Amino acid sequence: MEIIKLHRYSSFTELYKHFDKIALGYNEDEEAKPEDMELYYSKEEQNKYGVVGIEIQVVK
Repeated sequence: MEIIKLHRYSSFTELYKHFDKIALGYNEDEEAKPEDMELYYSKEEQNKYGVVGIEIQVVK
């Protein structure tokens, strides 16, 4: 895999506004919710550090 771009946002709510759910790793039949990420990163951590989305592509 190769990193294409890093996307920095203040929160997952902001990140989710800029990408479709497939790009975020959800299946077509799933609901994409920023709250899902709170299992891994608390609101306090998001407020303190912000969030980073890592855009990747498969290299053959």
